[in-house]
Amino acid sequence: MSNFSFLDILIYTPMPFGQLWARIFSLNNSTDQSWLLSLMILPILSILFNLDIKFTGIIMLLSNLFPLLLMKMNKIKMGTGTSESLDKFVLLPIFVKLLLMIFFSTNDLNQIFELLTIFGTIVMRKMYKCNKLSSNLLIKSVIDTSYIYSVIELLKYLITEHLNIMKCNDNSNSIFNSLLVWSLSLIIGYSTINLVNDTNLDTICSDINYNESIMFLISIFIIFYIKKHVPLSNLHNKSIIDNNKSGSSNIPNDKVSMSKATNISNSLKKN
Repeated sequence: MSNFSFLDILIYTPMPFGQLWARIFSLNNSTDQSWLLSLMILPILSILFNLDIKFTGIIMLLSNLFPLLLMKMNKIKMGTGTSESLDKFVLLPIFVKLLLMIFFSTNDLNQIFELLTIFGTIVMRKMYKCNKLSSNLLIKSVIDTSYIYSVIELLKYLITEHLNIMKCNDNSNSIFNSLLVWSLSLIIGYSTINLVNDTNLDTICSDINYNESIMFLISIFIIFYIKKHVPLSNLHNKSIIDNNKSGSSNIPNDKVSMSKATNISNSLKKN
């Protein structure tokens, strides 16, 4: 029997992606009824369609509440302990991301390193599960990496552009906010793909199936769609920065003009 309580329902219902955290922390990484994870996309769609924030909140609560009630009624069973969707491997991409943000400023280069690090993390996890390295394993790792990166890009886009939060002009706070959003998005993508994959451990090491192919295509579409739209906001921010720089550069000129005017006035008084 499940030990899931009404207190757990109260805790997880208002949390974004509450069903996911309940599965990980309260149901021992349960993969039972994994199709219910698709409910987590409903609040995302409501944000994308610019629905009222209160209506989006209601959708999020209901999409959490339904699976949580099923957990309470023991319709979603406890995990067996064979799956660990959120493991130590997830710390590697976060650490690399922090180093990239501190020491590198080239955005395109950073994204390449991010992808390679996520890919390497997925490969290590699959090798740990399958005890081997094969071409199928590498291809599956590419598919999982594309899914995780699409989740990162999508959630970053929603949080910073649609919800317009986690933005700050101060450089240190900006780095912290960016790392926080990126890390949380990574954890969500990493955990969900592992829960789905671990529903049947044999599929991790087997040939690519139809569902994985569809997921790969959807992930690539999401990434390209966001990459096409986000630069517009980046250009807007850049124009603001440029205007601030130009405004600050005019201050010394204004001071020079004032000093010239003062000198002319003093010379006229002497004459």
